[in-house]
Amino acid sequence: MPIPPRHDVARPRRRIGLRLAGAILATAIPIALVGFPGSAESAPRGRTWTVDQVRGTEQQNRTGLPGNGSRGRPFATIADCAAQARPGDACEIGDGTYRETVRPARSGSPGSPITFRKAPRAKKVVISGADPVTGWERDAENPRLWSAPADLAPGYDATVDPDNTTLAANQIFADGTALPEAQFPNTGLDPMEPTFAKVSAVTTGGAEGTFTARSLPSGLGDLTGASITFFGGWTALSGEVTANDGQAISYALPPADPPLYPQAGGDYSNVNFRLIGKRAFLDAEHEWFYDAAAKRLSMITDGTAPARIEAKQRNYAVDLAGRTDIELAGLSINAATVRTDDDSARIKITGLDARYVSHFMTAQYDDSLPYHGAYDAAHKMDTGIILRGRDNTLADSRIALSTGSGVAVSGSGHTVTNNLITDIAYGGYYTAPVTVQGGSSNLTITRNTMYGAGRDGINVNSNVPELQSLTDSEIAYNDISAYAVTQSDLGGLYVCCTVDMTDTRVSYNRIHDPATAGVGIYIDNYSFNPLIDHNVVDSGPSPALMLNGGKNYRIFNNTVVDAGDMWFTYRITDLTGTVARNNVLTSKIDAAQPNGTFDHNLTGAPSQTWVDADGDDFRLAPNSPARGAGVAIPGITRPDSGPADLGAYEGDDAWTAGCDRARPGCDSADAPDYTGAVITPDPE
Repeated sequence: MPIPPRHDVARPRRRIGLRLAGAILATAIPIALVGFPGSAESAPRGRTWTVDQVRGTEQQNRTGLPGNGSRGRPFATIADCAAQARPGDACEIGDGTYRETVRPARSGSPGSPITFRKAPRAKKVVISGADPVTGWERDAENPRLWSAPADLAPGYDATVDPDNTTLAANQIFADGTALPEAQFPNTGLDPMEPTFAKVSAVTTGGAEGTFTARSLPSGLGDLTGASITFFGGWTALSGEVTANDGQAISYALPPADPPLYPQAGGDYSNVNFRLIGKRAFLDAEHEWFYDAAAKRLSMITDGTAPARIEAKQRNYAVDLAGRTDIELAGLSINAATVRTDDDSARIKITGLDARYVSHFMTAQYDDSLPYHGAYDAAHKMDTGIILRGRDNTLADSRIALSTGSGVAVSGSGHTVTNNLITDIAYGGYYTAPVTVQGGSSNLTITRNTMYGAGRDGINVNSNVPELQSLTDSEIAYNDISAYAVTQSDLGGLYVCCTVDMTDTRVSYNRIHDPATAGVGIYIDNYSFNPLIDHNVVDSGPSPALMLNGGKNYRIFNNTVVDAGDMWFTYRITDLTGTVARNNVLTSKIDAAQPNGTFDHNLTGAPSQTWVDADGDDFRLAPNSPARGAGVAIPGITRPDSGPADLGAYEGDDAWTAGCDRARPGCDSADAPDYTGAVITPDPE
């Protein structure tokens, strides 16, 4: 069954980041880059074990003896090596797809990690969370319908921090591309262009209500028990269909935040939905449906038998919960992720190529959390590459395709640097390419390129009082674009709520070109104490910076071009402690509240301010009105005293943002054009 190419091959590319011949990296914030593909740090030499799937399996079948990890008798599985390796040891892994979960039997030790790395001559080592599905039979009445026996997840699950085999939803692949589950309305193969149906009118709103959808076809039968998800607000909500009659659907949603519920009366232009979980929705090529009672997987094709079909069976390719001092280098992961927990420390992941890292189809709630977890559960911390604990690193890697987070960061001392993170958070929840748990500290999030996100580029959010902080952290030199694909009220960087950002610096980032309406830097709901400097923001008509209700904002030397205003919003009544200085904007600063300090800013800046604004070269032109028009800010500008330049590029600085394009995997890091969700027409 042929599968069309994904959008990252077929779509035109949009320009991303600064294009400068001979550009040099600014030294305002020192960034240490880790080499690709990565290897163990210098440490006492231990034993090097050999893993070779092909030779190990052949030898075991021939002799009846398992491998011993030597070159002559290699292990057939990585798990065999993980059971034997001790501090200072390395497992060198040969080519192949390893359908297993790697769980080291023990930790390494400081300075003597246990390393799992691609063998020097290996081309690709894939750890897969999916297994083949075989035994396909054609339906007697429909030549395009096929089915096969399969023991898969029985339904939808929203367990927080699930075990390895408790799947949130089934996921089916053909030739490595995920296929859409049977749903209304039908959708395509690209998860970043989901299709939703429009709510025509809401009869009764709230957690339990009824609405009509004129696009809903007749003949679907009883939809009671189907899963329904509403999209279009600042986060998605899902529940169950309780009844249906013609084009009227009744639903029940768990308790959450009342403004998220469909409301009777008013404008429904931004209220959309999706239905899954009924065989009646299986009506389009590439769709599939799993009958849990019969344990059969059904699929519609072009008439040819399904080939190279796989089903997700495991959540984790590598499970490092409770482990310390483990290194992963040069590995690939498909249909699974890497897991750590609060006891994990000094985990180092380099040169990872991970696809389809996490999948779910319904919301995750938690009654112990504010708003029943609609924002604070939401699959934030149990999806994506999971970095919990302390002093863990993800570097020089590519992460692509996750319904939830791309990287989930919680704890202290973590580093996420020089990664390409794309096509993330298409589930529409409070997840992002980099999702940061409130209460974290001493984080370094630098030099990442992120594009294609349902909501934010970087999300830092908590409504739990003891988790409302992000301190002593650095968010710098990141290139963030094509966010806001499916949701609204969000930002390239989004921080909420009442988050203390003491000693956290947001600087030298390039935030631009949201897919739909999206703020550039959004500090929401009384969050406070951030230092925001030397960023370049191009967010279209949306506000470049939106500062909502907090205090002690320090906004220095930012460049805002082709974007909305720098907006201090209605929830702020007093700007004492807030300083905006040395900024240059094509728009204006909207701040009517008293007691703030606003000086040495250039608003309404003409294009002649920069070398080539149309070409994204925002260095100051030789005769720019921003040259020498500012005031020195010790520790922020150069020089520390006297006149200073306005904007993100001082003097002849030519810093760039994003991952290192000389690194394999980041050399084609231009974002394609994202159009956002497709909404089915609403017949009159």
